[in-house]
Amino acid sequence: MPFPFFNEDRKQSIESLEFFFLLHDFYVHLLKKKEKTNFKNSAINEFVDAIKSYDRWQFYRIQNYVNSLRDYVFWQYREFYLEEMQKFVSHELTGREFVDHFYFKLLNDIDEANLLNKDFKKQETLELNPKSYQFSKIISDFYFALEAFDDEPEPGDSSFLSENQLHQIVKDVLPRVEKYFLEE
Repeated sequence: MPFPFFNEDRKQSIESLEFFFLLHDFYVHLLKKKEKTNFKNSAINEFVDAIKSYDRWQFYRIQNYVNSLRDYVFWQYREFYLEEMQKFVSHELTGREFVDHFYFKLLNDIDEANLLNKDFKKQETLELNPKSYQFSKIISDFYFALEAFDDEPEPGDSSFLSENQLHQIVKDVLPRVEKYFLEE
């Protein structure tokens, strides 16, 4: 069953993703070779530019499928993310504890999603859930806030987030995460 936001069925999406990585690897190889040899040949430069344009177009075509794979990974741990956010908002966790738990899981899920992007056999058997649409984006958007958190910021240093600022961010986003659970 195709997702409403897929342009293709699952098999075609997997094939498109596989072709994208093949093409992308070729494009990166050409760029490295171009930098080393400083191509003067305009035909070669035009070919590299054409590959670059096609690479971008191909990624745009498969972006929804790639996002659904990322959503799949994060969706498996949706209860964890919800519980950690609720604990932090209700002051059961300190800012440091929240960041340590949430950030570690976020980074692991990003790595797992990146591995899944190239595991074409596994993709064939996944049960993608349309309800997970954009769940990973909401969670991933915490990345920079978690990076910017400092439980002991210097007075007047606005380059870091305090616990109160992080608390407010999580509190503001929590209803968007809870909404996913109302629809289950």
